[in-house]
Parts: sequence; C-alpha cells; structure tokens
Amino acid sequence: MKQLHKINGKSVQVPKNHQELSIEINFDNDSTDRQVNIAAFEWVDKEAQDLLDYFNLGMSGGAGVFEGVPHKITLQENGSSLDLFDGYIDLSTANWGRNQVVADSTPVAKIDWLNDIADSFTFDYLREINKIKDSDFVFVPYVVSSVPNYSDAMITTVTIVFCSNEIVKVHQSLAPKLAEIGTVVEAPGGAIGLIFEIIYAVLLLVTVVDLLLDLIALIIQRIKYKPAMSVNRLIEIACDFKGLTYTSDFLFESTWSKLHIIPESFSNPEDVEDNRILGFFAPNTTEQNGYFQGTFGDLLRAIKDTFNAKVVINGKQLSIDKRNKKLTTARFKLPQYDVENWKTNAEEVVSSYLISFSYDSVEKQTINNWTGNNMQAILDLKVSTDPTLKLLKNLNQVQSPFARAIRKEKLTTPEKIADALLDVLGVNISILISLANGVLDIVNKAIKTINKIKKALAVIGIKIKADLEPVPKLIDPQLGNIIDNRTGMMLLDTDMITVPKLVLLDVNSNYKLNKISALNDTKLTALNLFNEFHISNTFAPTANSAQRYEFEYDQVEMNLTDVKNVIEDRAVKLPSGEIVEVVSCNWNPFTRLATFVVRQRKLFTNNLKQVILEPIGR
Repeated sequence: MKQLHKINGKSVQVPKNHQELSIEINFDNDSTDRQVNIAAFEWVDKEAQDLLDYFNLGMSGGAGVFEGVPHKITLQENGSSLDLFDGYIDLSTANWGRNQVVADSTPVAKIDWLNDIADSFTFDYLREINKIKDSDFVFVPYVVSSVPNYSDAMITTVTIVFCSNEIVKVHQSLAPKLAEIGTVVEAPGGAIGLIFEIIYAVLLLVTVVDLLLDLIALIIQRIKYKPAMSVNRLIEIACDFKGLTYTSDFLFESTWSKLHIIPESFSNPEDVEDNRILGFFAPNTTEQNGYFQGTFGDLLRAIKDTFNAKVVINGKQLSIDKRNKKLTTARFKLPQYDVENWKTNAEEVVSSYLISFSYDSVEKQTINNWTGNNMQAILDLKVSTDPTLKLLKNLNQVQSPFARAIRKEKLTTPEKIADALLDVLGVNISILISLANGVLDIVNKAIKTINKIKKALAVIGIKIKADLEPVPKLIDPQLGNIIDNRTGMMLLDTDMITVPKLVLLDVNSNYKLNKISALNDTKLTALNLFNEFHISNTFAPTANSAQRYEFEYDQVEMNLTDVKNVIEDRAVKLPSGEIVEVVSCNWNPFTRLATFVVRQRKLFTNNLKQVILEPIGR
C-alpha cells in the first residue's frame, strides 16, 4: 500500500516514522474524520529544511510559526485511493534537531477544530465585514398586547364611546351648515361667522379622528417589525467564512427550512414617525440587526441540543444530521467469528428525560402561553419485586437557549372592541369627512369670494382685517381597516426581547405579509421535539429504542476499498446479514487488520414503561 504525503501542495518524501501510521475511525461522537494515530511525524533532510525555512519566514515578512503548513496524506492500493488526512503541520509544537524536525499534524476540519475555531468569531463580526448583508434579514411583523389587558380594554371602550358622542355632535353641527352656506354670496356680512363655525366643526372632527388614531397607536398599537435570519443562512455564511460547505438531512426539509431566529432586542428607540412610541413601524436595516447574537460555536451547540442533532465534519463539508437514523446501507460484511463476549448499553439508561425551552421573563407572552415550553419522559419498571433494587438512573435535561415565538391566532379583547366599533365609526366618519369636504368646497369658494370683496373694498378705502385662507380637505383614515390582517403575526407583550426566539416563518416577497407559520405551534413544542428528534435516546421498548447490544471483532482483514466503504456507510453487516452501526474501527494499513466495535439495535428488556408529562403552567 502506497502512502503519499504533500506539504504546501508539493509531493515530498514520506516521514521517517510513516510505517507507524494507523487509522482510527470513531462514530460514537460527531466526527467522521479519520484520526491518524501517530503522535508526531518525523521529517528529515530536505523536508526538515523546508519546514525550518517556513519557520524563519516569520522574521522576514512571512507567516512563520503561528500559521500551519498545509499537509495532506493519501493512501493508494490497486487503483483505489483514500484521502486520509487534510490538515496542517503545527510548527508551534515542533522539536528541532540537525536535519530533523518532529511536529504534530492536525486536521483542519474535525470537531475539536470546529469547537476551537467556531468560537473564535461572532456573527457581529461577520456583519461588520459585510459577510452578512441587509438582504439576509427577514422582517417579522408583530403586535404588542399586554398581559393581562383588562385596563387596555376599558380605556378602548371609554375612548370610543366618547368619540362616538362627539361624532354625533359634529354631524348635527355640519349638516345644517351645508344649507346655510349657499346664501354666502347674498349675505357676505354673516358669512365669515358661518365659515368659522364650519371650520370649528371640521376641527372637532379632526380632533376626534386623531384621538381614535392615538388610541390605535398607544393602546392597541400599530404593526411593527423585528428582524430575523434563517438558521440555514446563518450556518451557510459562517461555513463559507471558514471555507466549509454546509448540508443537513433535516434542516432543508419543507418544514424545518422555515426555521428562523429572532435575536434579542434590548434597546428600542423612539419611532421616527411618532416619538411617543418605541419600535419600528417599517424595517430599518441600519438600526436593526437580525443575526444571532453569539459565536458560530454557540449557534451550533444550540441547534445540536434543541434538535438532538450531530455536527459531522467530513473533509471540508459540515453536516447537521439527525442522530440514530435508520440503517439502510452497509457494503462491508464482518467474517464469521465466534464472538463469545458481548455487553449492552444498559448503563447508559436515562430514567428521566426533560426538554425545556427558555422563557423570557420580560416578554410575558412566552409565559402566558405556557403549554409547549417543556415536557418530561419518565421510565419505570412494569414489574418490580423490590423497589429498593431498581437500577433505573440518570437524568438528561435538554435546555434550549431559545424561547418560543407566539403566533397571533385571534384578536385580543381590546382589538375586538376596537375592531367592532371602528367598523361602524369608520363608515360614519367616512360619510362625515365626505360631507365636510363638500362643505369645505363651498367654504373655500366663499372664502375666495370674500377675499375678492375685501380687495374691492380696500380700493375705496374700506379695510377688513380678517385674513381668510382656504381650508385643506380632510383625508379619510379608513378606520374600519386598521385592525384587519393581524392573524398570524408574532404576538409580544412588549417591544423588548431578552431571550432569542426560535420560529417557523412563512416568508413572502412583501415583508408586510411575512407571517409565523401555522405549523409553529405544533412543531416547535418541547413534546414534538421529543417525538421527532429525541425519542431515539429513550430506552422505552419501541421501534426507536436506544437499547443496544455491543460486540467487538478483532483481527478483521480489510483492504483500502473496504475502509472507504465503512467510512461512508458508518455501518457494517453481521455474518447473518443484519446491518449494525459501527462505534469504532482501528485499521493498520500495513498489516491490513482492523478491530471493530459495533452495536446491534435490539431490545434486551421489555420490562419498561414510559410516562409522558407536558405541564400546562397551572
């Protein structure tokens, strides 16, 4: 078997200790990378001198000791090849000698690397260097409803009743004036007083309309917008920044591709349109940031914990996949051995499994809508002869760092009151505004006539001090439509968000039509996360049980093609043909012998029952 090494992209002589190389493949963690089991490679002669030259470049404008030297290893046999290692030589660990250097080689893409590097930059930084662009933000319409909202409902009722009475007065005042104004030309002396009466009635109408609009703005509140970003887009940008591609076996599905994060929003400035109100009536990419507030590592850990996922680094591809997927393919078959020793994974049993979303103590909608925030699965024995001898143990507590976003399913009490009354008032106000504008047309003609008369009188020495300007027409605010189209928006108790929210969004090309998906309230619950993603961790005797038998196979002969198949399949066949999962495989390419640890998905007890609890918050 041929072993090829490249340093800085150039083929080199194999290291002195290359025959000590062995390959360990571990599948019991999140990595499918092959670990080369040599503590350090020993380079001599020309290769040692080249590495020393690289080291010395740090004193003459080059990268020097604190940048790894690219190193790749490829195995070849009978036309088959395996890219075994892609990483770098770490000269900071090197021991130098005469024509010799011993240094560690480290993979560039493995979980240890990811944990270190993914925590070395934040999404704030990616925004700063323009990796995250304005177009990556998705703006989520939301409405504010206090919890509880009794006082808001009372204020709404009183205000609208008062306004209704005033509108009646305006109507009673304006209607007769329309008949009187027709005589303005014949009786200009009394016209000025009549005009002022009409203007007063119009101003009263404007005041009433402004009061109703203030009611909507300050009590019920207009629709505002919070920025968000797609989970997939966040991960894609971070991976691209580090030279990785990204894929997932579930986050690109039709449901979970809708997954977005709405970050914390601690400071909400006064709106530019109305300084009495906090928040944004329209998206503002300068003042609002929709990216996750944390490091790339923080985001990966949050997704892993919430969805019981695994992050797999394979070469330069990062995958986020479900754990314990059904085994469907295995090309390598273990030989017929008499395996006398075996064990189970019973010591890994978890008798109590808890999943909880975080809740935002400032934003009370996450508390008021409690069902879905947490769940608990408890295992117990069906049959027990002595309760003191029960061996069920361990607690697995999954705490998602995200809070759930609440979808507005119906109008709140203040909104219902306002919507019902504004539908009626809106029609009447529209009629009154139309009537007022008709009166104003005549008034403005009268003002024009009076101004002409004023000018004519001024010619003969009669001066009238009154200055009359045309009265602008009123604009119908369409009050009956203000409360419509709120169902499906995000419901908040306040403009402040102190815990990031996880949400399924239906995104529209028109940001005003973005809505929380109807699936949000059923999919993003602790119970559904357990049933869809975490259930394979429980020992309950079901088809998805975590119960396993474990076997070890020693001195298994494998060629290079066999090794490649095991790496890709993550599974092998037993002599019986049953597919089992590989926990680990340690293979020596010179002896071509491997040691396997495999697990068989098979129940070893039915004497377990599982109870599911979903608290409702009271």
